[in-house]
Amino acid sequence: MSLEQNLEQARGLLKKYFGYDHFRPGQEEVIRKVFEKKNCVVIMPTGGGKSVCYQIPALALPGITIVISPLIALMKDQVDTLQTLGVPATFINSSIPLSQVQSRLAGLRDGEHRIIYVAPERFYSQMFLNGIRELPVALFAIDEAHCISEWGHDFRPSYLQLPKAIDALGRPPILALTATATPEVRQDIIAQLKLQDPDIFITGFDRPSLRYVVIKTPPGGRESKTAKLIEILQKVGGVAIVYCGTRRQVEEVVAQLKQAGLAAQGYHAGMSDADRKRVQEDFMEERVRTVVATNAFGMGIDKPNVRSVVHYSMPGSMEAYYQEAGRAGRDGERSFCVLLYSRGDRSLQEYFIEQSYPPRPTVEAVYNFLYDMNQVPVGKTYDQCLDVSLRAIADGLSVQTTDMGVSGALKLLEEGGYMRRLMAADNFARGRFLRDTAEILQGLGSASAESIRVVETLARLYGDEILHHDVPFRLEDIGWKAGIENTRLVAILMELKAREWLEYIPPVHGRGLMLLKKRVPAAHLKINFLKAKERQLRELEKINKMENYAFTSECRRAFILKYFGDHSADSSCGRCDNCKGAGAREPDAYEALAKLVLYGVKEMRGRFGAVLVSDALRGRVNKKTQQFRLDRLACFGKLRNWNDAAVRETIDRLIGDGYLAKSSGLYPTAEITTLGRRWLGSAELSHLQVPLPPKPSSAPGELAAPKVESGLTEAPPNPELFDTLCALRRGFAERLKLPPFVICHDRVLKQMVLSLPRTREEMLRLSGMGEILYERYGDTFRQAIVAYCQNNPSIIATPAPATAPSRRPPKLPGLTHRETLKLYQEGLDPAALAARRGLTEGTVISHLAELIEAGTDVDIRALVSEDHERRIQTAIAEAGADLLSAIRDQTGDDISYGEIRLVAAKHRRQTVKTE
Repeated sequence: MSLEQNLEQARGLLKKYFGYDHFRPGQEEVIRKVFEKKNCVVIMPTGGGKSVCYQIPALALPGITIVISPLIALMKDQVDTLQTLGVPATFINSSIPLSQVQSRLAGLRDGEHRIIYVAPERFYSQMFLNGIRELPVALFAIDEAHCISEWGHDFRPSYLQLPKAIDALGRPPILALTATATPEVRQDIIAQLKLQDPDIFITGFDRPSLRYVVIKTPPGGRESKTAKLIEILQKVGGVAIVYCGTRRQVEEVVAQLKQAGLAAQGYHAGMSDADRKRVQEDFMEERVRTVVATNAFGMGIDKPNVRSVVHYSMPGSMEAYYQEAGRAGRDGERSFCVLLYSRGDRSLQEYFIEQSYPPRPTVEAVYNFLYDMNQVPVGKTYDQCLDVSLRAIADGLSVQTTDMGVSGALKLLEEGGYMRRLMAADNFARGRFLRDTAEILQGLGSASAESIRVVETLARLYGDEILHHDVPFRLEDIGWKAGIENTRLVAILMELKAREWLEYIPPVHGRGLMLLKKRVPAAHLKINFLKAKERQLRELEKINKMENYAFTSECRRAFILKYFGDHSADSSCGRCDNCKGAGAREPDAYEALAKLVLYGVKEMRGRFGAVLVSDALRGRVNKKTQQFRLDRLACFGKLRNWNDAAVRETIDRLIGDGYLAKSSGLYPTAEITTLGRRWLGSAELSHLQVPLPPKPSSAPGELAAPKVESGLTEAPPNPELFDTLCALRRGFAERLKLPPFVICHDRVLKQMVLSLPRTREEMLRLSGMGEILYERYGDTFRQAIVAYCQNNPSIIATPAPATAPSRRPPKLPGLTHRETLKLYQEGLDPAALAARRGLTEGTVISHLAELIEAGTDVDIRALVSEDHERRIQTAIAEAGADLLSAIRDQTGDDISYGEIRLVAAKHRRQTVKTE
């Protein structure tokens, strides 16, 4: 079959199984390369359809597709969803017994399944590798591929097993997928997977349906934060996720929400597996609509109708924020991503980082403790599983540390190959023959038929591996194969151990540790602490970037896109709180204050943090300002009438906008950047105006809260029919024990009540209604629609409304816009201006357009000729001023998007004046 025939087949499979007539942006290009057997790295936003990039090839290619997925708990949901659509998929992880593992591997060999989901931890097992090596692997897809990079925000050592597995499979084509990877992480993914010249696809990070909002609350103002949270949840409505920084915070917030009459459940790693599973199922099936959770919740949650994601405290990186906030609005409907920020949030994240990278003495102490607790001398191994808690280790150390410090030490030891942490899902017994199988059987003789069956079963299942390595196994698997009940099996295994024929380690109930090497003197541990320190500094820098996001006055969407290297970030979104002007200050007064702060930081030569800068500017005489002679500076006391919160907020905003920079480290300092120096120029202190402080209008440190609109979508027409269809869907879901959206999405039901399809052909024209879905459920929906129309003969189908894009309010110019205007008015063209400021020409044009739309008088005659402006205005009369691509379709390619953007901004401003 030719490549084009393969692609045509792929389009047919997309309609048959998923109900869509067209691929989303980037999907077909990726699938084309997969058909060409090329290695690919795919960066696609949450909800952008990454999974289709391997699911469609899996259905088209001969052989099977292996999908690496990091969370065992979600595999069943992923596979259930595919099976509901008719896709032959299965999974193998440690939650299923050996009998099912063997059955599923046999099904893969026989062609019953085309997709197999696997956790990366499975590749620790040589037996599993041997089992899949026999399979015809057409594609090796790695979901959440950023987990393989130690520079990413969610590094998982188990992902480092994947290159070995890929080599063992003969290096099939690799498809690495992620939604959150900076350019640096992308390169690390390529290096770790040993990909030679892969095709890289970046479809962008933009999520047009999301509204980004930051609300600042006073330090320690828990009541204020909770009040804002309650207000948001009540106003937005619908399904919500609230992220907290600690387990304790989760429990406190849940209690406060319940007091306010809001039903909510908590979710964190300290809960039992059963309780976490219950909360997740309640959330997916909407028995509970608000979950308050730590970051343990959410990866792989494919719930389309989350209307708001609120961060009760600031996460540790933009990657984490983008991933967690991106769980909102996957159905494309308007949704809100709100960060409730206070200064204490940074301290919490710094504490987490400090504990994650303990000093060498702590790591050595933990290493020694693990061997000393079982009296293992240097040069000897310990092959049993250690059942010990973090708290017990911390209490037994000669150095002072916390549970988190112990966890950080264990992570470094695991990365060094000295131990492995076992999760509750790894609840295996472990065993290794200490004699040849024949010798053990001969020693047993004919006296114990049951013991012989156990030895033969182990030998048959694990072959030579059990002679050379500890192999993990489930007691119930061995008992089932040998025909022996569990209690008797354990007694036989203990007897074989007592006779020194079998090394046997009972299963651990909960978490455990396995030591992997002979003990060495702790001073000889080969752990790269220099590299760990480098990682720590990078993580601290990520906190700086996250805090910059909280304080930037620029478009928040543009900030996010630029962070990830997305070059479509030149324009503003018109939807975030900054674009809508929330919390904006009087430009002239703010400019005067900002320049005084910049001057002060410049005079202090970047040696001090925000606290001391604020103290000096406000003329505070204390031990530190005197010790460092800050009271002798010219800037000392220039802002003595301003409060600390206002000055600190200005420092943070200048950092967020790039005029100041914050150093990495646990005690960061502020220094002026090149951009800040250019804006300040050669201004003398005596020439800088000292602004009057604003009249107090809100709590210290708290900006006026941005408005958060209702997130509820407009009710569909024919609500009685919509309710009937929802009830039918709920009935299917309950019978199959699946979330309702797995049967079909709300948007498909809304199409039904709009267009009232009454034949099979009309049903299949609906976007999202594939042949398999129709065969299983569609005809029931169709019959309900026919009955409704017969009972309501006056009802007619309503075509989907052709909605014009809503006009966004003009963005209030910030300092960076004013600097662009100043240089433009001095005669610099966009190319020279961009070079001077370190921006792109597109950003310069965007600044000028936003200034025009906000009412600033900008002369564009040097940029747009009279003829071009006339042609653009004529096109705007036909196509409107909001869709630049539609305008360009009218004008032709000789007119640039930049020219169109400027004239459209001028047109919108003139329209506002006349309204």
